[in-house]
Amino acid sequence: MNRFVKSSRGFARIRTIILSLAAAVLLLAAFYFGLSSISQVSIQEQEDSLRSAVTRSAAHFYAITGRYPESLDELTDSYPLYYDRSRFFISYQPIGENIMPEIFVAARGE
Repeated sequence: MNRFVKSSRGFARIRTIILSLAAAVLLLAAFYFGLSSISQVSIQEQEDSLRSAVTRSAAHFYAITGRYPESLDELTDSYPLYYDRSRFFISYQPIGENIMPEIFVAARGE
């Protein structure tokens, strides 16, 4: 009769180990997807902040000179913008001297 009791204990141990491993895998997956989500939110906030900085710099340039900069290079010569060029792309399209340029900021694909 001892043989049957031992085998059921062994099955219970194996079941406990399998359930523990499954729970650990689920927790790791949830942690990974949580970090990915936080990373995406952070990149979006950096994009918004950079777009705002370029827009404010262009408006400040206009307030001082009476015209908007003709290029992003002219803007960055007057108001240095520090950002990771390998991570973000800025499109600066002037429309006219007294019309706010179209500013587009996007994160580069990784």
